[in-house]
Amino acid sequence: MNFSSTPWNNAQKVRLSCLRLCNHAGARASDGLGTKAGNAKPRYSSSENFYFKAIRSAALLVAALLRFQCSLGREACRKAQIHAPQPGHDGFGGASRRLEMVQFPALPNRRGGNCRDRVVLGGGKTNWVDNASKKNTSLARTHPSRKNMNAARVGHPLCLQNGGVPMSTAKLIYTGIRYLSVGDEEEVPLGDGLSLLKPNESLISDDDRSLMNQLQFEDAGKVSRYLVLRYDVPMLPSERMDAIEKAEVTFRSGLSAFQIIKPVETLGLIFRGEDLHRSINVEQVEYRHPTDAGEWARLKRLDIKLLPQVIAMIPRVRAVLEGTSAELKNAVTLLQLGLENYHPLVAGMLWVMGMEAIFDSANRNDFRNKLCACLGPNTLAFPDWNDLTGPLPYVVKDIAVDLYMLQNKLAHGVDLRKAATDRTSPVDLLKTVKIHPDLEDTTYALLLSQAACFLLCQVIQKTI
Repeated sequence: MNFSSTPWNNAQKVRLSCLRLCNHAGARASDGLGTKAGNAKPRYSSSENFYFKAIRSAALLVAALLRFQCSLGREACRKAQIHAPQPGHDGFGGASRRLEMVQFPALPNRRGGNCRDRVVLGGGKTNWVDNASKKNTSLARTHPSRKNMNAARVGHPLCLQNGGVPMSTAKLIYTGIRYLSVGDEEEVPLGDGLSLLKPNESLISDDDRSLMNQLQFEDAGKVSRYLVLRYDVPMLPSERMDAIEKAEVTFRSGLSAFQIIKPVETLGLIFRGEDLHRSINVEQVEYRHPTDAGEWARLKRLDIKLLPQVIAMIPRVRAVLEGTSAELKNAVTLLQLGLENYHPLVAGMLWVMGMEAIFDSANRNDFRNKLCACLGPNTLAFPDWNDLTGPLPYVVKDIAVDLYMLQNKLAHGVDLRKAATDRTSPVDLLKTVKIHPDLEDTTYALLLSQAACFLLCQVIQKTI
């Protein structure tokens, strides 16, 4: 047979050949139907004999055809690891690895109500990009009407090689932070390309109204400072992704450093664009939940006295994010996820989970012992960062077990009222307490949730 013609003709020839083989297969019985010593040969009807002959002939034809197929390599093992392995020593046994949460998940727009997290600009139009596809081919929109940038932002958008060939482009990532008191300077450098800038028309202008709703636009102009990262992206494709990934880690390290030293409120919008020296070409906006650490954190600003601690914390956080410890990465990630969560009790559960990522406690007493060993039994659960108000009389040794109980009840979906009747460690999570004389009364469970945030911050400071 000739199989060099079209596939359709080939299929016809195969079927016709099968029929010929079936009709001329002869009277030879198949091996499976042959007689054996002491056994009688089974009898079949003429239609059954034709059926078995057809199967035998088709099998012979398939075997002949398969001989002409290309030899394939050894089949790959069909078992695959669910989670990417972390660097370590080869060998068997040992404790199983924990689930690592390294990258922030996509979060919906808190105030706009849209569940897509990024917008890319093109031709004056807002183009939404789904998280699943992440595809966009539109060109970025420039803002020619923007005023000249302040002295802290002056720089050339292109780094030129000899002969005028561009080597890289200047890019920006920035977001707003509320309630900072870091002086009157236009720019406060933080190192590694990071700085704090006052709001200006280069960072946010009327051209940006299409990127957000009215409330977001008003908040964008009222923030205390913008955390800005300026970095260069090489023109070579082989180097671009590394530069972008490094910049994302640096920016996240800077933002996390503020939260670890003293939790702050953020705008919730992260802008990415190109620095055109006299304007910013906004290329992408990421919508995240604005962070909120509760009433006690809002009573106090992050002032200039705490800024040296933030600057010193940035490289330590970056070392964690670039390192191999899943537990430390989880602690930093859970701190951020708790700050971005709407529900204060769920946020408190995430913050206790962050401490447990480091402690890996066996039970409530083990959790209390490890927390006391890390921070000290008499450490304040509500830090008085800048001595503006008196501290609350809650210390680690008194609330550690209560924190564990709250996390346990929330994680199992148990009625919080049942914690008061626990046989081992009863605690009334719904009793009324006061955080500050000027604030309304709250429940003990909500107070513990806020305390969990500040304790996790202190644990991270001690651990990384």
